[in-house]
Amino acid sequence: MRQIVRHHLICEEREEISEKMVEFIGWFLERCSSKHVVSVRDALTWTAFLNKTSDLPTSLLQRYLHGAHLILVDSLSDPALKQLCTSYLHDQCGEQLTMSCDIHVTGQFVKFGTLSVRRGELGCADLEGYSIGGPTTAANVLRIARGLLVYVETLTKEDMMLVLTSTHPHIPREVLAQVLSFNWAIHQQ
Repeated sequence: MRQIVRHHLICEEREEISEKMVEFIGWFLERCSSKHVVSVRDALTWTAFLNKTSDLPTSLLQRYLHGAHLILVDSLSDPALKQLCTSYLHDQCGEQLTMSCDIHVTGQFVKFGTLSVRRGELGCADLEGYSIGGPTTAANVLRIARGLLVYVETLTKEDMMLVLTSTHPHIPREVLAQVLSFNWAIHQQ
């Protein structure tokens, strides 16, 4: 998974961020693998989120933390597990995800707390200075803002081969390549 994440990240800090991402996913799966799954597609969604937000005026670590919430933390129903994940991420990054959700409109962006979203064609000047004080409301607004920024890339043939060789190391690569080619041909039709 580390190679796939590193390959798809476009930021200069791709080594550091891919390492953090894989460490967090590994840590999470050690504690919750019987109840939760983190797929390659989840990691690619997180990567796509980081790439998509790279030109926004939000720090890389804040975007990393928002991405962790987008693909995993927000979907957890156990408050204790959510808190454990949040604490781990805070320790890992040395930074807390800012969950306040004051809304500010600045030029091309609407800023929801620490997360910026590029303004669309619709006007939003009436949002200036609006504060969403309740923690549940702020969390929901941040979920929506994160969702607005996501585009999930399709897996390439190389990505799929990497997944197959990682998950089935005992099967010869040539056999996996034939299975992949056959499957790829079926899905292309």
